[in-house]
Amino acid sequence: MIQQASYNAGHICICMATGIPGLTQSLSSLNPLPAPLPGQNFILIAVGLFFPWPPIISDVLRLVVEPGAPFGIGPSEMLVSLASEVGWAKEIIAWNLCRGRLASVFQGGANSTPSFMRLQRGCDGTDTIVFRKPGFLGIWDNIANFDFALFWTVFGGRRLTFTWIGD
Repeated sequence: MIQQASYNAGHICICMATGIPGLTQSLSSLNPLPAPLPGQNFILIAVGLFFPWPPIISDVLRLVVEPGAPFGIGPSEMLVSLASEVGWAKEIIAWNLCRGRLASVFQGGANSTPSFMRLQRGCDGTDTIVFRKPGFLGIWDNIANFDFALFWTVFGGRRLTFTWIGD
């Protein structure tokens, strides 16, 4: 794939990439972000859908989306955090199409206190995030990623708190 993006007047970034680790999860149903159901402040997200029929959901995360301004987050930034209700390790990595892994948040087991990372949009910034966990024999697997074409449209300028609630 070839991605071209313009971030500032006169500044164009062109990147040739072969792919993003994990199964790409569409964000079209979240564009624009739906309002939470009454009494809720979160969205449930199933990631890592395997075997088209019958559908098997391998992982479930709760996502709390908050406006970024109260946290000093601008429109070209994002704060991503990870907490976990499961007893084994989980990770979210910031992914750049050209450079690969940029940063990560990690939980070694159940922990309700989230770990945070601040993401920046731009040529050398984050294009999407990748969800990871140990698989067979403890070897880390890239489970899923969000569609980079809508990632910043949907989540830019916000604080995202993911809690891994099912595996």
